[in-house]
Amino acid sequence: MDDNEIFENLIFNELLQIKTKYENIIDKEEYKYYVLKRNFSEDDKSESMNIKYKTLELQHNANDL
Repeated sequence: MDDNEIFENLIFNELLQIKTKYENIIDKEEYKYYVLKRNFSEDDKSESMNIKYKTLELQHNANDL
């Protein structure tokens, strides 16, 4: 294995770690969004709950872009 191959492997492994880390963050946000959406009801007039729900909904929609 020459220096170029070693360098390419290092870059590939680094990119793979970044991709995995990013996907894990997205998965956690998606999970929080769906759990909150499932638990949210129109009967709950709690302002903070409504704000949390809307914030996560916006984050979820932004992830789809």
